[in-house]
Amino acid sequence: MKGYVYICEMIYKDELYYKIGRALNVAKREAGLKIGNPFLSVVAVKQTSRYESIERAIQNSVKNYHFSGEWYKLTKEQYQALYESNGFSDYTDAERENQLKYGYHSLALFRKSVQCKGPRKIEDFHVFRKPRKLKSGETLHKWYYYFYQDGKKIQKVCPDCRSRSEAESFIRTLPSLAEVN
Repeated sequence: MKGYVYICEMIYKDELYYKIGRALNVAKREAGLKIGNPFLSVVAVKQTSRYESIERAIQNSVKNYHFSGEWYKLTKEQYQALYESNGFSDYTDAERENQLKYGYHSLALFRKSVQCKGPRKIEDFHVFRKPRKLKSGETLHKWYYYFYQDGKKIQKVCPDCRSRSEAESFIRTLPSLAEVN
């Protein structure tokens, strides 16, 4: 499974600090981190199947600049050298939006994941709501849809849908096979 090694940047008392971490969905991780610190942002990512070992190796390479937890006090030049030597790329607003909305690094990956034969029609999909128990004991209801592809049932979550009408509207936005190719 592919994941990401990411670098967050934060300015605190006119000093630059960088967090080196890993996540399967960087945008969700960033949103979680911003709850505790709204002044940080992810500035760079590297997609890889070896995200755990690469994260450790990078953290080890900057251990002399360790500040706290996964935070390191680096100069802009040290950050740039780390960025370039490890093959990071800039984390753009478009990537952030796609991950938050679809849970994928790119819209192209999302579209490939929902391909099916023939044109999309609302009748081709079945929308349903399913309860999920959280550790807190609270029940969360999520909207899902399913369709059949090559005789196999494919089930997906309707991202950010809070009602049947939102789920059906989402389904209407899914690309047909012709749009994907």
